[in-house]
Amino acid sequence: MKNQLPPLNDPSPVILPKVMEKEHSDFCQKPPASSSPSYNTRNESEVDFDPHSLGKENGIGCCGAAMHVMRSTVGSGILMLPYAMKNSGMFSGTALILFVGVLYYHIIHILGSTDYYLCKLLKLESLSFAGVMRRGFHEVPYPINKLETVVPHLALLSMELNHITSSRKSDKYDPVKGDDQNEQNILQHGLPSGIGYWGSVTHIVRTAVGTGILLLPLEMKNLGYVSGTLLLLAVIFVYYHILHILLDLDSRLRKHFNFKRLTYALVVDKIFLISPSPFRLFRKPLLFVVYIYYIVPNGESMALIIISENIQQMVKYHGINLSFTVIITCLSVILTTFCMFRSILKILVPFSSASNLCTFAIAIVIIVYSIIYRNSTVQLHPFSGNVNSILRSMAVYLNSVLSTNIILPVNNAMKEPHQMRSTLGSLNMSAFIIVLFYTIFALITYLNIGDNIQENILATIPISNFLLLSINFVYSLALTVPYVLFFFSCFDVIWSSKLENHFAGSKYKYIIEYSIRIGYNALAYFLALGVSNLALIATISGVVSILLDIAMMPLLQLLLLHALKETNYWLTLKNVLLIFICSILFLLSAIDCVNEVKKLYAS
Repeated sequence: MKNQLPPLNDPSPVILPKVMEKEHSDFCQKPPASSSPSYNTRNESEVDFDPHSLGKENGIGCCGAAMHVMRSTVGSGILMLPYAMKNSGMFSGTALILFVGVLYYHIIHILGSTDYYLCKLLKLESLSFAGVMRRGFHEVPYPINKLETVVPHLALLSMELNHITSSRKSDKYDPVKGDDQNEQNILQHGLPSGIGYWGSVTHIVRTAVGTGILLLPLEMKNLGYVSGTLLLLAVIFVYYHILHILLDLDSRLRKHFNFKRLTYALVVDKIFLISPSPFRLFRKPLLFVVYIYYIVPNGESMALIIISENIQQMVKYHGINLSFTVIITCLSVILTTFCMFRSILKILVPFSSASNLCTFAIAIVIIVYSIIYRNSTVQLHPFSGNVNSILRSMAVYLNSVLSTNIILPVNNAMKEPHQMRSTLGSLNMSAFIIVLFYTIFALITYLNIGDNIQENILATIPISNFLLLSINFVYSLALTVPYVLFFFSCFDVIWSSKLENHFAGSKYKYIIEYSIRIGYNALAYFLALGVSNLALIATISGVVSILLDIAMMPLLQLLLLHALKETNYWLTLKNVLLIFICSILFLLSAIDCVNEVKKLYAS
């Protein structure tokens, strides 16, 4: 899911360069050699695609896929749900989260269907996102086609930042001048034995629990616990419906175009490639916006804010008063220093899984602690009826549950990928666990703490004993691990795939390399310092996700149905309504976010 700090050790979508490259060499995605799209060319060794036999050799099972999906969904976002419930009220908040959940997972269903037919149409077992992007940009009018050599690299970067491909680069790898055989072999060799049903559920759940969960009690306060709970449920319901659309698109594209495996970004690109000419004109600008959205380090910025607030509480417990600016500056310097040494990966990679599981365990500890030490004078905030509160909470909820880019890699890594789409498959199982856990966390913590809740629930509970001190310390330490790993995943795409060869003979090579390292960390620092409001960063991220994660799926499904000359009036009506509703919500939410940013700087 974008906008969070997902674990970088997860097998299918997350592989760090030069650390796990021997075990996952085939995750690297390479574009085709031909500069023009070819729908009918096939490799002589290519066999007919059978979607029913996909993944049986080394794939993961239904339970493994469910655990994988759950582990990647339950992460940073859940921490913000109670805060969103507070802002929108209990009834409206619950209704909104249900709505967003249904909407989003329907979009995922569309994407999965599109992927299935796209693979069959192009008669390829698999495709790289960057390679398809290069083909598509070659066909568009001047001057947009000038981006032909730029966008594939942005595609690789976006996939790395969202952990949907490996960042390993082989000696012969070039993201623009690949070959068709390499493209057909993308992701064909995942884990040696694949992951099972519960492994996939664990993967999705673990990834979803991170920085975002800390905001959930505050959203409960803003909405009221009834409306906040209903909105949370609605958002998750809509979101998982969108994920089912993604899987539906994936199935349709692979069946129709003979692709074996696709990524989320590749599905988007291929559908626009075969869409009518008026839509192809928007392909490059839209994809460029998507890539820019994905490379903004809002996840690192949220981690910096949370860690700094926790440190501020810990030093205050020992009688030391330090300002937030001083703490976040020192923290950024320390983390930037860590990012200067690749050897630190040997230490951090083995602990990445434990660090993400710690965030899940601490969320459970917070629930238990709020019950034991319940405030006897709790005041609950009724919903004010403010529409803007609902919009903000919906964006926060959506940011908390996003895991779009992990769904297809999880499906590819399962022993039996078809179980991902079954009624009791891993996707639905992970949705049930996330709904249950998010709702319990947001509702119970808000009911026991009340209106005193702040954006970061850890900052709401003053440190008065060793247990609370340990919780703040462990949670902060856990967030530093994915921060550094996430940086290297991004950096290797920027540097290794393009710039390193360009500056190979330059005497300024190392200066440029380390300047990029410092620059990316500086961007995360200034974003956190400039918008130090944790809820506002999550809201902005969620608002953009309404357009790029939710509205994108029904649009892709409409374009694919048109390209395949299929008529389905129900799907057409439903998708048009989804696009219209998402567009209205995006505009209203964007206006509200702009006003909130103005208020922040005015104060």
